[in-house]
Amino acid sequence: VREYFIPFSDYKAFYKEIAETKEYKENFHPLLRTQNTDKIKSVSFSVPGKSNSINITNPEKVQELIHVVKQSMMNETFDEMYSTEESWASINFMDGKGQYVQEASWEKSYSEVEAWLKKEHLYERARLMPKDVEKTEVFKNSSHLKNDYRLQEDFTSLTKDEKSIKVKNNQQVETLLQRANLRDTGDYLVAFYYKDQVDTPQVYMLNENELPNKLKEKLK
Repeated sequence: VREYFIPFSDYKAFYKEIAETKEYKENFHPLLRTQNTDKIKSVSFSVPGKSNSINITNPEKVQELIHVVKQSMMNETFDEMYSTEESWASINFMDGKGQYVQEASWEKSYSEVEAWLKKEHLYERARLMPKDVEKTEVFKNSSHLKNDYRLQEDFTSLTKDEKSIKVKNNQQVETLLQRANLRDTGDYLVAFYYKDQVDTPQVYMLNENELPNKLKEKLK
């Protein structure tokens, strides 16, 4: 087998046509290739910073959820497939013995999954909510920190020198959770101190256009 590396951005328009085909998506998402879903007996959500996530065992609900996850995957656009936004949760599909059959991510673009969870009154338990965050801080990324293995150490140093704002408004925290990004770098850094692990913040990147204007003004 031969493998070639091409500049992604230069060929994006051509790649998009391939990536949005049914065949490509079935290779991109292993769950779409899982034909016999009867062996899946339970579905759980693993949420960073949240210990009381949900576990669904009702056979009918399990099959419903598998269907909507597959539907969301098939409806993904090219940009959504390659988004660097942090996902809401990992979805674990397990057999009757508690062994993993498949794993998937609940991406923020999966509107069908979101609608199903809301219908089942499980939405707030299946993802991180503002009430799960003890403290939220935003910093200007003047040092151009990178999202790599040194980020945690570099961020600790940055907090001593860089001006920051604490965000207490739940709606603003929700906006930041929605926009939290794993891209390589960004204009701003947002740190979430989860109630379940308050000593170690999760740090994400935000670009200029992603930070609400009211917060941007406070960092000038």
